[in-house]
Amino acid sequence: LDFGYTDLVQMRDGTLRGYSQLYLDSKRQGGMATASAYSNTWTAYDGVLPGLEASTTSDQRYWTGVQENNGNWFAMINSFSESSQGGAVDLFFSRDGIRWSKVSDSWVPLGTGGEWDTVNIFSGKDLVRVGNNWNYYYAGTRDAHDSALFRRQLGAASIGYQRIGQVASEGTFTTQKVKTTGQLIINADAEGGSVTAELIDMSNRQVISGYAHEDCDAVTNDTYYSAMTWGGNYLPVGSR
Repeated sequence: LDFGYTDLVQMRDGTLRGYSQLYLDSKRQGGMATASAYSNTWTAYDGVLPGLEASTTSDQRYWTGVQENNGNWFAMINSFSESSQGGAVDLFFSRDGIRWSKVSDSWVPLGTGGEWDTVNIFSGKDLVRVGNNWNYYYAGTRDAHDSALFRRQLGAASIGYQRIGQVASEGTFTTQKVKTTGQLIINADAEGGSVTAELIDMSNRQVISGYAHEDCDAVTNDTYYSAMTWGGNYLPVGSR
């Protein structure tokens, strides 16, 4: 593990995870080590993290930034190419911080037309909330990694707070089991479309009467905090 490029995440039980690039088989890949709180002893994960393998020298995992948010894990990773000596930032997702899947190529794309980040973007660390945005601060360069002149500059990209995913046309997803507290809050840009929801009884996996998609009062605007209703009714308190 190259701990010169490490992102530390403290778990709820106090243990630490250090995410870093693992140089294996002449390729930079995704690795991790763990330690108990206030310990100087680290234990490396056995091998490359699933989903963060580098298949070729043209698709290496370089300099990781990892963040956990409400049980969702995000990794912002520079996919480095030996041939171009550069690369953009790809986005990976995980439910446990161990098994990963790529959800977006060039999530932060390279600049164009000789801009300061045309050749290489070095992954920043965390997503920082600023108002209703997540800001991602990173370093970039117009020079190849092996260039004698290697000028780095700092910049930022932004995305709506907690708005990592998007639906281009139509789609559905089912959440994990939750216990309701009276309101289901939605954060979505639904302008030009709509978002509806329905409740499924986990005991029989059937839709709860009165809380189907067709009963839902559709959200059709851009909102960061709105409660979903069904015929004007909120969630039934205490249901699962």
